[in-house]
Amino acid sequence: DIQAIKQTTGTTFSDDFEDQNITDWTSSGAATWSTPNDGAPQNYVVQSTASAGDFFLVSTTAGNQTDFTYTAKVKIPTTGGSGFAGLTFRYASTGVRYEFYLRQFSGATDNVRLRKNGATLAETSTVTPVIAYDTWYTLKVVMVGTSIKCYVDNVLYIDTTDSTPLSLLKIASVHQKH
Repeated sequence: DIQAIKQTTGTTFSDDFEDQNITDWTSSGAATWSTPNDGAPQNYVVQSTASAGDFFLVSTTAGNQTDFTYTAKVKIPTTGGSGFAGLTFRYASTGVRYEFYLRQFSGATDNVRLRKNGATLAETSTVTPVIAYDTWYTLKVVMVGTSIKCYVDNVLYIDTTDSTPLSLLKIASVHQKH
C-alpha cells in the first residue's frame, strides 16, 4: 500500500496493488516486478524477482511534487544474508534520488538510513524492535521545504534538513535490495 500526498494543494496518489497490475509504474534497472498475493493483511503486493542490486519502481502518474507525505508498507524478504527495503523519492535516475530504508544485517547492527545521491545524510543504529525478515513495517517520509522527517511504524527515527534539496522530481517509487 503506497500513498503520496501533496501537503499544500494538488493531488493525492495511492496504489494498493489490489488490481494486480503495475501499469502506472516503470522499472529502472534489470529487475522484474510482480504483484503476488502475500495473504492477509497486505494481500496483493509488489515485489522484485531479482536477487541482488538496487531496484526502483517509479510511478508514472504521481507527478513532481514539492512538500509531501509519502507512506508505504515494506518488508525485507528472507534471503539468508543482509536485506534492504524502503522508499525512494525525488527520483530522477539511479544516481539522483533520496532513499529512506531499513537495513537488516546478518550478525551486525540493523539501522535506518536516509541517503541522497548515494551518500548518507542521516542514519540511526538504534532500531526498536530489531528489524526482522518477512515482517511488515510502515515507512513514512514527510518533506517540507528543506526539512525531511523519516518514520518507522509512526516512530520518528530521522529528523534532518538538506540545505540543497533535490529538484521537483518523482516521489513515488519503491526501493528493494536483497
